[in-house]
Amino acid sequence: MDIDGANLTQLTHIGGAGAWLPSCSSDGKWVVFATIDSGSVHSLWRVPVDGGTPIQLTTRPSWAPVVSPDGKLIACNWLDEASGQWKIGIVSFEGGQLAKIFDIPGGQNRPLRWTPDGRGIGFVRTSNGVGNIWVQPIDGGPAKQVTNFRDLLISNFKWSRDGKQLALSR
Repeated sequence: MDIDGANLTQLTHIGGAGAWLPSCSSDGKWVVFATIDSGSVHSLWRVPVDGGTPIQLTTRPSWAPVVSPDGKLIACNWLDEASGQWKIGIVSFEGGQLAKIFDIPGGQNRPLRWTPDGRGIGFVRTSNGVGNIWVQPIDGGPAKQVTNFRDLLISNFKWSRDGKQLALSR
C-alpha cells in the first residue's frame, strides 16, 4: 500500500496455513515469505511487491527467511532431515538452491538477521534459559558472540542500517 494507506494490494492468495514472516528485498521489488503446505512442509516463496504469481524457492523444510543486503541470498532456518535439527541455511534469491548450511542447531522460529555489511548472519543462541546474539561469518569460521547477557531470553533483534546499534527485545 501507499504510505497514506491507499492502493492496498494483496500479494498472496495462499490457502491453508497462509503466508508468514515476510522479508523485503533491498531494492524494494520483492517480498520473500514462508508458507506451510497441506502436508506440513515449510517452504520459501517470493512475489513481486506489485503483485503477481508467487515463485516457490524451496521444497525442503525451510522457515523464517531474511534477504541479504545485496539481494542475492536468503538466510533461513533449514531443517536437516537426516538429524531432525533446524540449522542455518543460505539459499540463492533467484532459484532457492542451497548455497551453504551452518551446523548451528536452533528452532525453526529462531530469528535471523544479516549483518548490515552482508558478511554475517546474526542469530540467537539460547543456553540454560539465557539468550545471546551471535554472528556466523558467511565465508566460514567460528561464530562470534555479540552480547553477553546472564539472564532472560531474546525474542527478536535488529541492527541499525549503519551497523552501529543493535535493538533487541528480552
